[in-house]
Amino acid sequence: MPYKRIRSLERGVAILQYVNTMGEATAGKIAQEIGLPRPTVYRILDTLVESGLLYRSPSAQKVYRLTEAVGKLSTSLGRADPVAAAARSVLSGASLDLSWPVFLSTYSEEGMVIRETTRGSSVFWTELGWVGAIAPIWEVSPGWAFVAHASPELQIALVEQGPPDVQSRLETIRKQGYALDYDPSGRVCGIAVPVGKGETLIGALATLWETSEATEPSLVDGYLASLISLRDQILEELASDADYSSALADH
Repeated sequence: MPYKRIRSLERGVAILQYVNTMGEATAGKIAQEIGLPRPTVYRILDTLVESGLLYRSPSAQKVYRLTEAVGKLSTSLGRADPVAAAARSVLSGASLDLSWPVFLSTYSEEGMVIRETTRGSSVFWTELGWVGAIAPIWEVSPGWAFVAHASPELQIALVEQGPPDVQSRLETIRKQGYALDYDPSGRVCGIAVPVGKGETLIGALATLWETSEATEPSLVDGYLASLISLRDQILEELASDADYSSALADH
């Protein structure tokens, strides 16, 4: 005899998934997006806060964010993923050099998926950058960096869905070795470098920062140098993983 589903549990999971995707959210926004009554959302949020999975921002009491306890739930999964494990090992000290969050994204049919990030330990942060968040390829610097260095077959398939100036932008990115992109507001800038190339392309490593003025070349150069160093360390970590290297060779 099949058991009845526990609706409150389903709703709690839906709220956690939404907050994970957005990075942070208010009860009103959660109720609107998930389609639940506000009293129900508040009860679930209180339960998740008491369980240590969510917390209210000290500076904005109406805003809810995930706690580190959520990440610990996937520890065993992360260890089984050599890409995430290598990124985690390298990025654990990245915030010492970069005040803004650094994150590794990989490609999926839905977009660029953040696999590991320093978002939780960075001095500053933007609204983007949580593990599990997905961004459209053509709207973020990791997407552009990834496509520019993808295998010819994958690149052809992806370019068909790109904007009118896609070819010229990709050529510039290939020559530079990095992608630089602003959000529509012009307040958030992102820079990304590819991790690998062609058939061995893993994803892209990027950082985001807020800027009220045009980004200075010296600032880009500094971030780029740090990203390249971190990228090379991640590739070294993966190269030392016998299982990963073997699987890559078989591929």
